[in-house]
Amino acid sequence: MIKVFYFYAASPIGRLRAVLLDSLHVIRLASSQAFTYLGDGFPQQDFSDPPAAVIEILPGTRETGWPVGFYRAEQPPHQFEETLERMAH
Repeated sequence: MIKVFYFYAASPIGRLRAVLLDSLHVIRLASSQAFTYLGDGFPQQDFSDPPAAVIEILPGTRETGWPVGFYRAEQPPHQFEETLERMAH
């Protein structure tokens, strides 16, 4: 299972956007953009940080080949959202 969070300056604690049950979604996401590993603790945003899309790889999602933890997407949330919408269709 993969959780998707969006971080904005007005809400630096992150907002849960989606839960992806199929690890194939992560593989598709990974092929469409770059991610930076942030570690295994929930990331903190500062009010001055730019908006960010963050995914959490949960234990049991081993088919992806990615370590458990949090990853920041290179794309900002509005572009990341477009990627999610394309995957849904």
